[in-house]
Amino acid sequence: QAFLFQGLPPDLETFASLKRTFFCLFYLLVMPTFWDIPGMQPGVITGDTAKALLKHAKDTGYVIPAINCSSSGTVNSCLEAATTMGKPVIIQFSEDGSASFVGKGLPNEHGVKAASILGAVAAAHYVRNVSPAYGIPVLVNTDLCAKTSLAWLDGMLEADEGFSRLHGEPLFSSHLVEKGAECLKKMAALNIIGDLGDYSCVKTVGNDTQWAYYDKRDWELTMVGLVKEAFDNPSRDPARMAELKETAKKLCSPGKGFLAADESAGPWLRAGHADAAKIPDTIENRGAYRSLCFSTPGLNEFISGVILHWETLFQKDATGKEMVAIIKENGMIPGIKVDKGYNKKGVWGTETGPLKHPEVATLGLDDLQQRAAQAYAQGARFAKWRNVLQLDPAKGLPSDLAIRDTVHTLARYASICQSEGLVPIVEPEIVPNGDHDIHYCAKMTKKVLTAQF
Repeated sequence: QAFLFQGLPPDLETFASLKRTFFCLFYLLVMPTFWDIPGMQPGVITGDTAKALLKHAKDTGYVIPAINCSSSGTVNSCLEAATTMGKPVIIQFSEDGSASFVGKGLPNEHGVKAASILGAVAAAHYVRNVSPAYGIPVLVNTDLCAKTSLAWLDGMLEADEGFSRLHGEPLFSSHLVEKGAECLKKMAALNIIGDLGDYSCVKTVGNDTQWAYYDKRDWELTMVGLVKEAFDNPSRDPARMAELKETAKKLCSPGKGFLAADESAGPWLRAGHADAAKIPDTIENRGAYRSLCFSTPGLNEFISGVILHWETLFQKDATGKEMVAIIKENGMIPGIKVDKGYNKKGVWGTETGPLKHPEVATLGLDDLQQRAAQAYAQGARFAKWRNVLQLDPAKGLPSDLAIRDTVHTLARYASICQSEGLVPIVEPEIVPNGDHDIHYCAKMTKKVLTAQF
């Protein structure tokens, strides 16, 4: 109560230390969003507004990614992703990336850097022209300028000065420069940020992307960063990465597909035959049926991987031979279904779709790390996860909420599986049930896959 009467504490961490749910909730409700910052607007922001945004992100603990771009296409992708999340973004250009923006065929001699200067300036103007249409704040930043490339920075500062004379603000929001650089005085006069490190922790992910972290936990990666790092970061175990790549290559062998054997009940019960329904659904019968399938001669001519239920992964046939061994000896790769399904009660507040229940969130992330490690030890080398999205144009399904939950969940699933040696099948399942036409299905499929990948 003292906090409420004397004013809010400086940050959420102080408030949360009270360990009172009501107080924390009250703080979140009255805490201003970045849109409440004076001067905040869609498009490129600079000067005090940009500094206030960075401080707000640091104080309230959210992430603003700084993404290196080298073409208008990569800029557009970043802006679209930021719009989808409703969050600000830092569009960043390196010296080499700037030259790529206008084409590597242009001269870019050392000491002059004409192509890098032209590319950076053109890229900054491009971002300024298109970013307001995306409806989110954007900082235009240039990556660290080494002392050997000061000609590049000098050219950009000249553009900043010219733009400032016409518009009252610099062309760029920030330039990363080394401490003690002479240009810092000129940048300060133009109100250009000289070091994002004053506001954040910065960690390089891969060879071409930096992510700015404003969370107080050291070097915590966003899910996008985790997925990217799993592929690109050379510090990952080379042997593990090579194994993942080889498994993925074998799974994608031309002319081959997957055998889905991950049913929890006996597959024969779906046959629709009256006599088949009389066969008891016991663990012994399920084992006999599946071992018969897996040992079929020549099956590997058409099947590259077999998706197993958790029960089957650890099961043996009547002779005591493990199912995994039968699959391997028949020239196929064992895989495992790792999701735990979903509750048909659905996500509260979402519409009911053609499957006769609201939109749903898939379960199973809580102990996935442990189960993925167990599956790998048992012989599985890839994984499957089912995230269901329903289609209904009249109700706006799938909703943005369902799409966001799906792509985030699949990204976490993928990164966890890779860390334990399993190649993840990343497939947002857009169920075709409903009375919509094929064009709506295609439109929503494109929307979901764009959000995912």
